[in-house]
Amino acid sequence: MKSELQAFIMLPKKNKLNLKDISNKEVYRGNTWRGKFFSAYFDFKNSIENNQFSVVVPKKNILMATQRNKLKRLIYNEISSDLLQNLKLRCIIKVFKDFSREKEVFVVEMKNFKTEVLAQK
Repeated sequence: MKSELQAFIMLPKKNKLNLKDISNKEVYRGNTWRGKFFSAYFDFKNSIENNQFSVVVPKKNILMATQRNKLKRLIYNEISSDLLQNLKLRCIIKVFKDFSREKEVFVVEMKNFKTEVLAQK
């Protein structure tokens, strides 16, 4: 299992969206995409330099912290592979179902989300 986790790439701090900042909460009023495992709220803001992402995994949905962190790493790894182009995108991904046993379905769903975002731009 350790070799699997070492392959993950986390996002740099400049690409993380700080949800404590009140102005970033307006992302929830932007575009919405909903899939089987997660929903995504995103908008395009010209005043930011880099794409910014945040992943929210509620304790209510997934109880174990290790599982929540693993899901976050999976999503950040998937984001870092494609969506770090200069789109001036702000995105909040909210997980509502554990997808660790259905990774292939998750990858397909993430590809659908990426094509939707690129089509919006």
